[in-house]
Amino acid sequence: MSVQNKLISGLSYAFGIRYLCVDVTEIAQTARTKHQLNSTRTKLCAEGIIATVLMSAQIKGEERISLHMQLEQPSASFMCDVTAKGHVRARFRSDDPAKELIKGVILVIKHNASRELYRGVTEVSHNSLQEALLNHLKNSTQIHSALRCEVNQDEAGNIIRATGILFELLPKSKDFDDISSEDFKNHISPLHNLSLEEFFDGLDDNKLLGKELHAMQELALSWQCHCSEQRAESLLFSLGKAELEDMRSENKTQEVVCDFCNTSYRFSPDQIQALIDEHTS
Repeated sequence: MSVQNKLISGLSYAFGIRYLCVDVTEIAQTARTKHQLNSTRTKLCAEGIIATVLMSAQIKGEERISLHMQLEQPSASFMCDVTAKGHVRARFRSDDPAKELIKGVILVIKHNASRELYRGVTEVSHNSLQEALLNHLKNSTQIHSALRCEVNQDEAGNIIRATGILFELLPKSKDFDDISSEDFKNHISPLHNLSLEEFFDGLDDNKLLGKELHAMQELALSWQCHCSEQRAESLLFSLGKAELEDMRSENKTQEVVCDFCNTSYRFSPDQIQALIDEHTS
């Protein structure tokens, strides 16, 4: 998978194992730039984006997946949205440098334009974010799986490559040879022993752990925020008449900044007054 910013799903190991492979190199670098992340925070953010995109593989139509991480250790918060069209946006905030233990809560929400379809919460306490994310996937899907994420950075912390692969043991089927859970574990166990070069080369050659990766579907990914001046105006309106009147009394331009892309929307005193008038009418 040499092309950046794609989600690929397919089959491997005599079609008894499903795999999801994602590359978010450019998207992760965009998040680093927009949120001015240092090297360590860039890595955590990129791993979170990889995990969210992998979880989005089953959504369709107007659905989207949101992954929220609220970490106590390190003190950090992360949120990523992925739509069925492959539009991705993410934010990462942290007060403390990363520590060895990842501790906190992961919340995953699947929703469409009108309502929430699914919500899953997992407490995490692991040695790495990758372990925490795999634990969440196992708890939510209840199937045998294996995950490897790799975020390769230069000395300045910029993303060279951010990619990941998730293997899942498929249920028994009359159409394909059965693979036992023990066979799955034995096949997957060397995944984390591969060197970085072997891992990347295997993905590029569509052959990993000695088995072909047969791609079935491919989705292009891109950074795209959903913010707009209209949404920012709706947010201000939702504050209520009293708070808007307080803003108007300041007689200065009010600013709304998007948490995801840092786009600034500015509203003049006259525009604030128009919102107050809407509440009055």
